[in-house]
Amino acid sequence: METPYAGLTPYQRSDAEYFFGREEERRVIALKLMAARMTLVYGPSGVGKSSLLAAGVDNDLVSRCEEEIKEGDRATPGYIPVLFSGPWRDDPTSALLVRVRERIHDILPDHEPSLPAKTGLVQELEAASLSLHSIILVMLDQFEDYFLYHPIEIKVGHFAAELVDAVTRPRLGVNFLVSLREDSLAKLDFLSGHIPDLYRNSYRVERLSRYKAEDAIRKPVFKYNEINRTCIGIEDVLVNKVLHELSCGAASARPGPAAGLVSGAGFPAPPGFEAPFLQLVMTRLWKESEGNPLGLQRETLDRLGGVPQIIRTHLDRMMSLLSLDERRTAAALFEHLVTPSGSKIAHRLSDLASYAALDQAQVAPLLNKLCTTDFRMLTPLPAALGEAEPRYQVSHDVLALSILDWLRRYRLEEAEITARREVASVRTFKAFFLGSYLLVAAALLPLMLILVWPGSMQGSIEARGLSVLSGLSMAARLLLIAGISGMLGSIILLATNFAEELGNRVLFVGGGWIYILEPLIGGALAVAVYFCLVTAFVNTTQGFLSLNPYGIGAASGFVGASARQAVAKLNEIFEHLFHRPGEPFSHTGGPARSS
Repeated sequence: METPYAGLTPYQRSDAEYFFGREEERRVIALKLMAARMTLVYGPSGVGKSSLLAAGVDNDLVSRCEEEIKEGDRATPGYIPVLFSGPWRDDPTSALLVRVRERIHDILPDHEPSLPAKTGLVQELEAASLSLHSIILVMLDQFEDYFLYHPIEIKVGHFAAELVDAVTRPRLGVNFLVSLREDSLAKLDFLSGHIPDLYRNSYRVERLSRYKAEDAIRKPVFKYNEINRTCIGIEDVLVNKVLHELSCGAASARPGPAAGLVSGAGFPAPPGFEAPFLQLVMTRLWKESEGNPLGLQRETLDRLGGVPQIIRTHLDRMMSLLSLDERRTAAALFEHLVTPSGSKIAHRLSDLASYAALDQAQVAPLLNKLCTTDFRMLTPLPAALGEAEPRYQVSHDVLALSILDWLRRYRLEEAEITARREVASVRTFKAFFLGSYLLVAAALLPLMLILVWPGSMQGSIEARGLSVLSGLSMAARLLLIAGISGMLGSIILLATNFAEELGNRVLFVGGGWIYILEPLIGGALAVAVYFCLVTAFVNTTQGFLSLNPYGIGAASGFVGASARQAVAKLNEIFEHLFHRPGEPFSHTGGPARSS
């Protein structure tokens, strides 16, 4: 064990020397298990039931077996504990019997009990008990997972039916303990009609009290120093601050909509300290204090932002260690490892790869990486009987809730990224289209001016066979010059704006029509101004020959370049001319329009 704390991974029997704070519970549950055929252990999600059974009750009972054998009073111990945590998906009976044989061999390696081949749960347990003259203590942990994969009914051949048969079989030397989350306790009602007084021998695991939580913080460090001959200290002020912030802020640091509530039901969080959060915080503090000769200090906690910040950012910090492709793959896998309600669910590698539409060679390395001590996000489960590949599940219920919250935020970020990419794609297309349009317009409009220009170019135009243009009158040529010059002026203005938008990276997705309409407006406005000039200044004797085409072109170009401002100003003038007395003016200078 790298650290004396377990993080979000439940303590195992191999970690029992660092497991503190549950001395009373482990003793009471062990006594209940040895005294009754059926014991129920339940508690809130994440209260630490699995750690209590594995590193507490199971470890104590195995130690008792070893002491009895060592003392030599009996050839076999009076009680043989068997802890079974799944897999619950396929056939729990076969997997449980395999675990029974493994535990018997671990405790009594030289003793081979005569067990019947290919029989039911009751027959094999009875044979083992009679052969060893021992009572088999079967602890069924995480029993809520059974309801994820199997119907809630008593049916011949199903595990539930065999469990009922084993519990109610007279003189069978087997006691059972069923451990499950409190929110799944009511699902056991289908057994109450078959097992008398099902709920009579039950025990509720509470959250850690203050003195138990303090033991869970201090004593692992003392034990670590004892085992490794070190002298790592832990400040009293740090312990007090961790406990204070856990009692005040841990619930509010829960991810998702259930923050600060119990199962999101709307009730305040109950008193006590949640063991997973305590272990998570202390594991982070331990790792951050490596190499510090003063040991664990409050300064480290303050630098990390306090307890709520450590809890809130734990999963984000773990996911940030993955590459972008690994995070994308992890998101696809998490959707099948956690139900929408926050329950863990175990799957084989091949199933996960199939569900996520990914290659197994891509999925396997990531699953193994998430199971390492650096992450501890997933736990590999032993392969079911007859299967070659193991199953994977989220390591803790609390982590399952965090994964749901991370998935929600990840999908939102992905949607935002996709939307930004789509906008960028549209802008790129718009830039290409408008740039091409402006280039073509800037090339064609001067060419059109050359074609309609009067004077010395007339002969060259006719020589090229453009006979249609050769018949245009001077008035028509000047009118075309005015319109084309106005359009060219608008194009020049639009090209300037386009270049500024590209340079400032503010090219808007919408507004493309203005690039089409504004040159037409500029040309039309230039023609209107041209008509005004003709009306005011054309000499009736000389006619249009008195007008300078260069002047007409220059004036029309300026009109087209200022078309946008001219239209706005004309709109203001006309609104002033035609508004009704007493009507308020709008912000543009004209009368206000009612919406």
